[in-house]
Amino acid sequence: MFSKDYVKKQAQVVGLTISDEEAEKLTQNFEQTLKYMNLLNELDTSDVKPTYQTSGNINVFQDKSLNTTLLTEDVLQNAHNVLNNLIASKGVLIK
Repeated sequence: MFSKDYVKKQAQVVGLTISDEEAEKLTQNFEQTLKYMNLLNELDTSDVKPTYQTSGNINVFQDKSLNTTLLTEDVLQNAHNVLNNLIASKGVLIK
């Protein structure tokens, strides 16, 4: 299903440079992952209710007795880039 060229192209899209050896290994890993996913698809889940979380916790909030927080100035003093009193970083979206 996956070819080395496809894997190298996807790596390039996200800004990674990988060797032919790494592409081969990743190709094998992707194939194994797909085989496992197909195995999971064979499970009968018709009686399983959909869920968005599995911990059972509902509305967990911070303990109100913990009232010490960091001051904005203390947080920003170690930031490399500050913009409008916020920590600024490089964009993380990929075109």
